[in-house]
Order: sequence, then C-alpha cells, then structure tokens
Amino acid sequence: MSQATVEVVPNLLTFLREEERHGDRQAREAVFLTFNAHLGFLESRALGLCQAAGARVTVVADAGVWDPDPRGTLHAGYGYHVGLVPNAGAFHPKVLVLVGPARALVAVGSGNLTLGGWQYNAELATVFTGDRKTSPAIFRQVASLLTDLAQQATLDDLTVRALGRTATDLNDLMSQATLTDPEHRLVSSVHEPILQQLPDGPVDELLMYAPFHDPRCAAMQALIDHFQPERVALMVQPGWTVINGSSLQALIDRNPVPIQVLLDPENEESAGRYRHGKLVEWVAGGQRWALTGSANLSTAALRLSCASPGGNYEVGVVSPISDTLFPDAIPLQPSQVPTVVITLDSAADDPGAAKPILLSAILGPDCVGLTLVPWPESLDVQVSERGQSPDDWVTVDVLAADTSEAMVKPRVLAGSRIRLMGSDHRASTPVFATDPDAVMRRPGAESRSRTGTARPHDLWSSDLNVLNALANELGELARDIAATRGPGTSDTGADSGEAEQDGDHARRRDTDVQQWLWVKDDTIARFGPHLTAFSLALPAIPVSGQGELRWLDRLTDDNEPALEDDTAELVADEEDETEDSDEESETPDHSHDAEDHKRARRRWCTKAADLLSDLPLPSRMLVLRLTLIFWSSGNWKPGDVEPVRLVDSAARSLDATVTSAELESRVSSLAAVAMAMVRDRVSLDERTEGNLIYRGLSRDLAFLTMDSEPDLLAEYVRFQRTATGAPLSVEQVQETVHRLLTEDPLADAMATLEGQGWTVERTRPAILRITGGFSNPETTALHVLALAEETDPVGVWAVSDSGKWAFMAWSRPDIIRVTPHPQGLRWRHQYLTGLVGPAALYAQRFSSDGLPYEKRHIPQNQPFPGALALLERLGISAADLQRGI
Repeated sequence: MSQATVEVVPNLLTFLREEERHGDRQAREAVFLTFNAHLGFLESRALGLCQAAGARVTVVADAGVWDPDPRGTLHAGYGYHVGLVPNAGAFHPKVLVLVGPARALVAVGSGNLTLGGWQYNAELATVFTGDRKTSPAIFRQVASLLTDLAQQATLDDLTVRALGRTATDLNDLMSQATLTDPEHRLVSSVHEPILQQLPDGPVDELLMYAPFHDPRCAAMQALIDHFQPERVALMVQPGWTVINGSSLQALIDRNPVPIQVLLDPENEESAGRYRHGKLVEWVAGGQRWALTGSANLSTAALRLSCASPGGNYEVGVVSPISDTLFPDAIPLQPSQVPTVVITLDSAADDPGAAKPILLSAILGPDCVGLTLVPWPESLDVQVSERGQSPDDWVTVDVLAADTSEAMVKPRVLAGSRIRLMGSDHRASTPVFATDPDAVMRRPGAESRSRTGTARPHDLWSSDLNVLNALANELGELARDIAATRGPGTSDTGADSGEAEQDGDHARRRDTDVQQWLWVKDDTIARFGPHLTAFSLALPAIPVSGQGELRWLDRLTDDNEPALEDDTAELVADEEDETEDSDEESETPDHSHDAEDHKRARRRWCTKAADLLSDLPLPSRMLVLRLTLIFWSSGNWKPGDVEPVRLVDSAARSLDATVTSAELESRVSSLAAVAMAMVRDRVSLDERTEGNLIYRGLSRDLAFLTMDSEPDLLAEYVRFQRTATGAPLSVEQVQETVHRLLTEDPLADAMATLEGQGWTVERTRPAILRITGGFSNPETTALHVLALAEETDPVGVWAVSDSGKWAFMAWSRPDIIRVTPHPQGLRWRHQYLTGLVGPAALYAQRFSSDGLPYEKRHIPQNQPFPGALALLERLGISAADLQRGI
C-alpha cells in the first residue's frame, strides 16, 4: 500500500506486517484503544509484529468488561501495558496507532482487539498511512483525541505518558510533511454527540447497518430526521442483530420516507460471518459518504456525548467513498426480523452485583502502586505471583474505604496478577502488575536480535556470521550498561535484586523465583531462547515463551484458532524448536580447521573478555562457556597460556555476584567445570604461569563451586574435551571440586615440588622444609609460597645442597624474609597491596635486591613485632630459625 492513502479493510494484521517488513524498527509507539481485549490474541498475532517494528505497546480498554484469561496471558506487565478506563457508559473506541519518526499507521474501525474483531468477524476499518513527506491531515485530529483522552479519563500514569508520547510523535511527523486527504474527518463523542458532527440533509439515500440498536430504534429515527433522506435501507442479520422487531415495525410505520429492510448476505443460515461492522452511508450531490468506526445505531453511541449520563466513548471517521460499502442484500419482511436483546450485568442494572474495580498495578522500587475506583468499604489486596498457579491468591495488604490510589508492599514480579477482595467476597477482575522499565524499553532491537534464532552449534560452525553477530550484541549491551552506570557504581549481578546485610546473612529484596524469572526473561529477550538455554543450563525454551511457568500445562488448547492456518508440516517444524538437533549434540573439533577460523575464534574470546565488567551475569556465563568450548576443541595450540588467562578472567567475573539460589547453582556448576578444565590442561608439577593461575583460582574461587549440581554439571560438560581429546566427565569435575573443598591446600604444592626432584618435609602443619640443588634459596622459597598462596599462614624453609638457606612466611598482606647474616639473621618485610600475592611476585621473578613493596624496619638484624606474631601463628620462634627448624 502506498503512503498517505486511505482504505477500508476488514483486517489490520496486513498493515502491521507491512510496517514490520521495512526492517528499520523505526516505530516508537503502538497504542490500541478497544472496548474488549483478548490478550492471548494480542500476544499470538499482533504483539510480535509491533515489537519487531520497534514499538512499545499500550492497550487501553474498558474497565467494565475487562476479563482477561490469566492462563492465556504470558507477557502482560513486561511485554506491554494495559490501562483501563472506568467510563460511565462504555469506553467503546477501536483505534490503532503505530508511529515513529519516519512513518505512521492509524486505523479507526469497528473491531475489538480480539480474534473475532481482527480476523473472524465482518468488520470495517479505515486505515491511514503517512511519512515525513506526505501525511493525512487526520493524524492531527487523532493526536488531539489521544491528548484529550489522557487529560479527561481516569488513567494510570504509564497510560497517560504513552498516549502523550504517541500524540507528540504524530504531530512531529506531520510537522515535516505535506498534508493530504483533508476531506477525511475524525469524529468522536468526547465533547459532543457524533450525530451533531454529521452533515445536514437532505440526502438522496441513507444506508445503515450495525450489530446493536437501542430498544426503541431511537438512533435510527434521529438519523432519518437529521439527514432527511429520500429513501432508507437497513441491513440486518436475523437472530444476530440486537434489535427490537416491534420497534422497527413502528419506525417504518410512522415515517413517510420508504424504509427497506434487507437480509445480510452473511446471514446465520448461510453460515456467514458475524457482521460486527458499523456503517452509516449517504449520498448527497452525487458524492457518496460514509461514517465508519465504533458507533452502533444506538442512543448511547450517536445521540449522547461520553460526558452525558449513559453516553459512550465512541470514535469514527467521516470519509468520501467512491463505491458503496453496503453489501448486496435481498429484501426481508420486517416481520421476519426477530427481537434480540442482551442484558448487561452491571451496577446500573443490579446494584447488588457491583464489585470493586482495579484499574492498574504499577511496580515501584519496593512496592506496587494501585489505581482503583473508590469503594465504600475496606478492600483486601490479593496477589497471585506470576510463577505460581493463577488459582493461588495471597492477601498482602488492606486498603481503606474510598481509596483511589495506594502504595502497597511487597513488590511483586511483573506479570503477577493482583485483585481487590471485598468483605462480601466479591473480587475485582485481576490486573497484571506492570514493570515501567520493561514496558518503556523499546523492544525492537531485542525482538530483532541478531542471535534470536541462533542455536549453540551455529556459534562454532565454520560460518562465523553468527559468532560475529553475538560479538556485536555483547558489545552493544556492554556499551548500554556502561553508559547508564553512574560514577562509582559497578554491576554486581544479573538482575535488579539487591542484598542488604543483616549480620552474616543477606536478605534479598525480591524472592529467588522473582529474580530467576527476571534473569531468564531478560536473557531470552537479548539473545533468544536457544542461547539462553545454553548459557543458563536450561532445557529447551519454547520459542514463543518468556520462560517456563510450572503451572502452565500448555500454551493453547488443541482447538485454538491460531493453529487453524498452520499446515501439519509447519506445526511439526515449530515443535522441533524445542528439540536438540543431531548437529547440536556433537562436540566440536576445530583441531583441523583453517588457521584463520581459529584466529577469529581466539580474537572473539579476547574481545569478549574485555567486556566482562560491563555485562550482566548470564552474558558472562555465555562468554565463559563458549571460551571453554573453543579452548577444548583445538583453537589454541597445546600449552598456550592465553586461554588459561581468558578462562581465569571470565571465571573471576562470576565472583561476588548477588544472585537467586536458582542461579547460584548454575554459576557454581559452570565455575566447577572451568576449574576442572584448567586443572586438566595445565601442568601442576612445573613452574608455569598456568600453574600459578590455577593455584590462584583454587584459592579465590573454591567456595564458588560448593553449590554445583550433577544435572547442571552434565549440561555444562557437553561439548568439552580434556587435553587427551576424551569428553570431560561429570566425575572429573566432581573430583576437582572435592579436592578444592576438602583436600589439604599444601598437598598439591608438595606434589609439584616432589615432581621437580626436591625433598619436601612438613616440619609443622603450615611449614615446609625444601632441600635440593637450587642456587637461590630465596627464589625457591618464593616459588613455594606462590604454589601454596591459598594457605594462610604458611612458612617455607629452603635449604640448598650447598648449605645456603632462606626462610619466608606469608599471611596476607605480609611476606617475612629471613636470611643468614654475619651479625645473626637479616629480617625483611614486604607489605603487598591490593590483590598482589606471592604468585604475582614470583611470576615477575623479583630478585632479593631492591624488593618491591618493602617496609623497612630498623635494625634489620632484629625481628620486628609483626614478624614475631606471624612466627607464633606458625608455631615457631625466632630462636627456632637461629637453630634451624
């Protein structure tokens, strides 16, 4: 469809798809004004198109008929926001606005935001499109309508802001464009009845149809009086059209103008569609005009404003048309039109049936802000957490009578259901708690994530495009986080849950299940379901889901209409999305790959490691796991220390992170696999940097492996190989964890030294005596301290075969050096700052002269108090050193 055109169409999904196909994600806002809303339909059909186009999504619906299905609603509260309007009559408009700085789409129609309204019923919608060059003049009127709605209706702040942003964007777009189609005019019942905004008669003919008529056919009589037509035609669907047959006959009898009743070709007997469209069409001076939109042929819709008692909030478009919108129909005798009535269970009809009305629930920093219609008595606030069954409700607070706004605790998870319960056990219809940060975030970039459909094996295939795309995703994410982080702050976790210290225990502001769902939802949005499962060791995540909910047995019934257009082959393909392919289950082998491919993977790991401090926890886990796979599959030469450094950096980035218990076990299991990989691939009996890195990891991160679980280890060892090429096993990882947590910390150091041919004695629990053919006892003692750095305190007595000796002791942050001297013993002290330890000193091969970090004590031939205290902790004295231990 070309821009700046107007069409009358039965289905709006086509236009959303056209905007999505542009691929530039320019749309900023999508606003749906509707009487009734079926959120399951929105989520399955329209939500993804709007988000892929780049738009935030807001639904504004009538509070009186609001009745969502919680089991069919998975994204409300964080994928989009719902605002409810408590109107005295019906809040009855059907308007769609999708707008961005480059283009806009406006549709004013008859269909509700439901499967019937957008697909199954016979509806009418007038659609306008425009861009920066040309835009329909009606955009200005739509912007004014949204502004008026925001100012006049009792709406929550999020909805008001969304309407305001949308109106501003429409006006901004029009400010740059040439205005077209000035003859099309928006009408509404906001300030005056719609009937008063229609042109006066006389007209040649008047054609009408609508699914609802007032009981006395007063609106039809008012239209006839207003237009003064020469002839009138009314089309009905007998048995479906709500009309009083006796009133219709009376209307025909009292009017001198001929009124013809016609049978809708979409009639019940022919199994036709329900005609929910509304049309008033007239011909004047040879020009045909039409009123389309939401207004039925009723007094509440056409003869009253929404400010009048009983008046509806209606929106329509008056348009010139070239061809009639009135279907070909056959005459019907008025006596063949049966009376069809509907009854509304409302407070006006039955005051005893009245119930509380909750309009919105907006999450704050540590509470929930509620907007409600004032109620004459106190109300219980009840919550059904998103992670729990929709049938489970817990009372969390009590509201005083006549409350219109309230802040209640505790803060709940977005998407949780909240309702109000009266003393007579009448409950309000629940609303979904909305996270303002989530619904304010434009989802276009996430919905169009470069890795949204990628599977793990795509990352290590010979095609590097997906790997490069992941690098771009991580880089953009790191830049976003770095740009929004305040000075002096740091990212310490994957989620917004914070910890407050209370003695030795941490109290999390959110529950574990809340934090865990937040982490999964956010990661799925950023990287797609497959890479989320890969990084967090999850079973396959359904593509359409926002993380699994235990209470949700299945997303749709077998007879769900959304499946009717699918072929058996398509359904089978979708089901395969949750299955591992044979290719994915294979462990990669890059040992024979081209060098440029290996180099690209090595470069990826290096660049990803530089981003770790600015990435959330799941992204760090993704980087670590992928680095381990690239290392184990042959992208570095054997013995290269670079992957050890990268794994060390990534593993340490998992430390000191506030997480949920659900996430902690995954972090622990991945850390355990990383430790086992390093231990397997570095020499523990040689003086190597890799050895020192492993010792440091053992010292600093052993605690992090405590919560590892066998089933999670089984997932994280997938795709990992040992140095011999055999698959890494869960048993090997568990053995490493056992050694880290239970074995003597000096045992590995002693085994390494003995492997070098030196004699090792343990003269005290924390003191080793080393003898051998080394030339520099101080360097040897420092090497032993480096190997045993995780032991605190520890002492080393190094005696060479030539009789030279040195004693060194370590307890962070102090190293004590004692060497023989003609005047007794020489005592020296190094005070190490930050994270520097013996391993760091030894890695730089510091000599005994010009010691770094040295604190001088005078005289040097006498022990200083700190040295004596450290010796006492080791169980020896200065005299023991003089005699030789």
